[in-house]
Amino acid sequence: MKKILLLTHGDFCKGIKNSLDVIISDSSMVDTLSVSVSDSPDEIKERIQNYIDSVSEDIPVFIITDIPAGSTTTNAANFVPYRNNIHLITGLNLGMLLAIALQPLEEGNVKENIHSLLEDAKETIVYVNDMFGQ
Repeated sequence: MKKILLLTHGDFCKGIKNSLDVIISDSSMVDTLSVSVSDSPDEIKERIQNYIDSVSEDIPVFIITDIPAGSTTTNAANFVPYRNNIHLITGLNLGMLLAIALQPLEEGNVKENIHSLLEDAKETIVYVNDMFGQ
């Protein structure tokens, strides 16, 4: 079992979770946390802390953010050392989310599993015009 927290600017996390719901039958492991322009860093950290505290310590938490240097990622980074089973990934897209939701990343070498999945996810970013020789 694992928990996935989508932590994004605005309601991007809600929209992408809705898209995930269309594709897979059970997305109950995925939760969302939207950050707005009026949220202070302390408020964001408190909401992340509350989420992490609500998850049993033996369940891995995958926090996925939208922008590498954004406030979502910088605030979530404070929690990586909090528990050894908190994993922070950034660059959220639907292909990546599908893979993380469907793969048993929490089994075996988690870091290797994540790195492998992210390499595969990079392959889903394609300039389609190249396929037409344009």
